Amino acid sequence: MSPDLDFDTKVDQVLGRAFRLSIEPLEGIEKEAEQLAALAAGDVRVVEAARRLAMNLAEGLPGMITKQVISLLRRALEIGAWNWEA
Repeated sequence: MSPDLDFDTKVDQVLGRAFRLSIEPLEGIEKEAEQLAALAAGDVRVVEAARRLAMNLAEGLPGMITKQVISLLRRALEIGAWNWEA
């Protein structure tokens, strides 16, 4: 992700990627969550904002895809927070 993108664009990109990943068959949540954490380029706020947006969307779009998106983003937060602090 380009460092010159604004915060909202980064959030949109992470959330969009999470939705695309959730539609595809997952090889494992760890690999996909790592991709999302990397896409945020070291800014845990981006992943957290994307997770909050996904949770807001889940209220209007219940279903497995939305739950999977939230799970991916939650795991990306855990991975990202650990990697970025190291």
